[in-house]
Amino acid sequence: MLLVWCASHWSLRAWHIATQPDTPAIAHSISWQRIWLYLVIPVIAFLWLIFYPNAPYMLTDLQDLARVSNSAPLWYDVIIVVWCSWTAMLLGIVSLYLMQDIVIRTFGRFIGWSFIFVISALSSFGIYIGRFVRLNSWDILQNPAETAMSIWGLIIDPSRRLAAFTLSYTFFFLFVYLLLYSFSHMLQEQTIHAQSAPEQLAATQKNNVQK
Repeated sequence: MLLVWCASHWSLRAWHIATQPDTPAIAHSISWQRIWLYLVIPVIAFLWLIFYPNAPYMLTDLQDLARVSNSAPLWYDVIIVVWCSWTAMLLGIVSLYLMQDIVIRTFGRFIGWSFIFVISALSSFGIYIGRFVRLNSWDILQNPAETAMSIWGLIIDPSRRLAAFTLSYTFFFLFVYLLLYSFSHMLQEQTIHAQSAPEQLAATQKNNVQK
């Protein structure tokens, strides 16, 4: 969960930096705040990408429930594992939404949704690396050369299990993200409609009085 919170922290920091209003330009209409944005955001995005797969990765901990444990009852293990995995998944969805918002603001809606597809595939590949190759986010920072060689070996000689796992989890993440994205926009539309309803009612009453 600590690594999941790290990904959420980096996405929130990036979103706050990206959504700050530009300061008035001093010379040649160049905003130093915008330059700072382009310098800092890629670094934060890289750190976020390293830690983000840990959020959906926790769903694979459900397979540990099949192991017999004499220290705690099964219902207790189910509650703890499902609780942590669902919380991590929601945190991951929120952080992905924030990063998508940054991409849409900068490059447009098409690139923003392409970003979702790419990240879903990369995170699925990252989960496979963590679950079966037993590499984690810290290995990329501590042993980048060795980790890169291990990942490259998987890319140039992929197995059927790697392909099936990556495709299955990619479609699963896209389904979950699109579902929650649709729900959030439905709530936003309801909120906007509720706020505009009193104004429309007042305008209608005013027209009726004038008639």
